[in-house]
Amino acid sequence: MKKNRRSKTKRVNDHFSLRCLERLGYIPDMKKLVRAIQNGELTFLQKQSNRVTRWLWIDPINNIECIIPYDKDRKQIITVLFMRREEDADKTYREQ
Repeated sequence: MKKNRRSKTKRVNDHFSLRCLERLGYIPDMKKLVRAIQNGELTFLQKQSNRVTRWLWIDPINNIECIIPYDKDRKQIITVLFMRREEDADKTYREQ
């Protein structure tokens, strides 16, 4: 019996869409964001691995700074993360 499996590209795309709805309240155009990353229009933050880099994106609707991990092999965005303020990061570190 054949299992219905979705490709990793489609699963990552679904993950991006769900996280955007959860965190931002809407789904931004992934193609425009990918083009902005490829053209160097967003701010580079760090290289996470040989395949994944992190970029800074400011959400134009909510005016929130977000981190966007970008998979260069699949040419797609993995998810959307909020920037953590240093004070919050220090609190969580001290509480552990």
